[in-house]
This record gives sequence, structure tokens and C-alpha cells, in this order.
Amino acid sequence: KVDRSAAYMARFLAKNVVYNRYASKCEIQLSYAIGIAEPISIAINTFGTNSIDDDEIINKIKSNFVLTPKGIIKIKGS
Repeated sequence: KVDRSAAYMARFLAKNVVYNRYASKCEIQLSYAIGIAEPISIAINTFGTNSIDDDEIINKIKSNFVLTPKGIIKIKGS
């Protein structure tokens, strides 16, 4: 199910944000709608610990990761 896969993916993304030192704390939320493969919303909260702008972090996530259900399964299987 996409909700559980998206929860794992959001945690994976948050860990990558911290690992790459864009923030020292990070929470990411992904929202999906039935029939739409891409997330309809990506929300990020860095709790004021970000070293770059939150919008820039979201743009990096969008450009480096495929957030469709198929893309999430591919990443998890790697």
C-alpha cells in the first residue's frame, strides 16, 4: 500500500536530509491521492535547524528521487 511505503520513504528522505547536512533535524510528510502517482504534497519541517531553505531541500528531493509508488518500490529494492 502506498501509505505505508510513503511513510518508509519519508523517513528515508528525512535521514538523507540530515546525512547531507541540510538540517540537523527533519520531518517529511508525503500526501498521495487515489489515481495520481506523484505525491500531491511534500511538507518539510526542519525545526529551524536547516542550513539551506526548506523549499530548496524540497526541490532537491523532487529532482533526485522518484516518489511514485513504482519509484519507491525500486528504491527500497536496491
